[in-house]
Amino acid sequence: MRPSDRASDTLIEEAIARVLEAENAARAATEAARGAAAARIEAARAMANEVAQRAERRIGRIRSAFEQRIAAAQREVEADIDALARSAGKDAQMLSREADAVESIVVELTGGDHD
Repeated sequence: MRPSDRASDTLIEEAIARVLEAENAARAATEAARGAAAARIEAARAMANEVAQRAERRIGRIRSAFEQRIAAAQREVEADIDALARSAGKDAQMLSREADAVESIVVELTGGDHD
């Protein structure tokens, strides 16, 4: 084998080695990017879950406050009806109609859930 052939073989081997190194570096960079993307996705999911849980807690507090206000309003109306019935001496039929009216208002305000 001539010296120029050996030099040529060495250049080729060095070029192949550089290509293989570049390929390995590219694979490593691709895997790192995949890992980073997976971590970002997981972080976004965790954040979305946290936001959803906070929203559910807030909705629960609002619903509870609304139900308490409706119940208090219903008690006030019923107390007013009782007071008026005692002071005016209303008959049982009138009280029943007023109670039905109160019940209808409560059902309308609460969408049917008045217990």
